[in-house]
Amino acid sequence: MGEYVILVDQNDNPIGKEDKVKCHLPNGKLHRAFTALIFNGDGKLLLTKRGDGKMLWPNDWDGTVASHPSGMELLQVIQGSLKPMYHLPNAECLKRSELLVR
Repeated sequence: MGEYVILVDQNDNPIGKEDKVKCHLPNGKLHRAFTALIFNGDGKLLLTKRGDGKMLWPNDWDGTVASHPSGMELLQVIQGSLKPMYHLPNAECLKRSELLVR
């Protein structure tokens, strides 16, 4: 059984679920995803390199954390991803921006 993502309309309102792989194929469906960026005190950005086996953009550089929320509040998902992965117990989201990518 595949991993499912939340389908959304142009205003980010949930309208259903779909298999993640199907959403990433050509002519895929609009779905909720996020990228979180971590900056240090000097304003330097922590990037990650995508894995060799990734379906999209393997081995390319990417934002600090990128994923698909599964229904939880988005900020909780981001903070939950940052804490264990980067050992940032006091990580907090300072700014939220939204972008529709086609």
